[in-house]
Amino acid sequence: MQMSGLLEKILEIQHPERVKEKNENAITTANKKFLAIPAIVDGKQKVTDGTVVRMKMLDSAYIGTQLIPKGQLVYATGNLYNQRLSLHVKNIRIGYTIFPVDLTVYDMTDGLEGISVPEAVTGNVVKDGAVSGLQGTEFMTLDPSMSAQLAGAGINAAKGLFSKKVKAVKGKIKDGHALLLRDNQLANSATK
Repeated sequence: MQMSGLLEKILEIQHPERVKEKNENAITTANKKFLAIPAIVDGKQKVTDGTVVRMKMLDSAYIGTQLIPKGQLVYATGNLYNQRLSLHVKNIRIGYTIFPVDLTVYDMTDGLEGISVPEAVTGNVVKDGAVSGLQGTEFMTLDPSMSAQLAGAGINAAKGLFSKKVKAVKGKIKDGHALLLRDNQLANSATK
């Protein structure tokens, strides 16, 4: 093992271009791992959990062997959590052809995965607050009549409906919000 390391160093001294080539390969591998495609949100959009977001690529790029042109619309599905919308692109349609891809969306503002949606409140907090507020308005009656029982049942049904309606947390994304699309297949192949 030590002998092969020594022979490698002798070859590098005799052929300095090998060192330069090795360094260039390391830099290229690192660049591929973190290289991203610039994009923007295309149009003002309201988002909820499971929303599809429309984006536009600002530059042409090869994804796999396919050239995706500048201005191409790209759609991603998202999950809203902790005031961020996490987005993943699974395919791109060009004409009548659908290309499978694996792209992750990063916010250009802070470089974190997903888009910052600061006005989106966590769903469970809103839901819990609404349900506890309704539970405070219990229908108390000692009247065993049918109308009192129906009124109590109506209030319980309203509680269930209201708590389900509140679960849908909404946020807004501005038109032109700057994004980066990272090709996960390229990044994974650069690490191998």
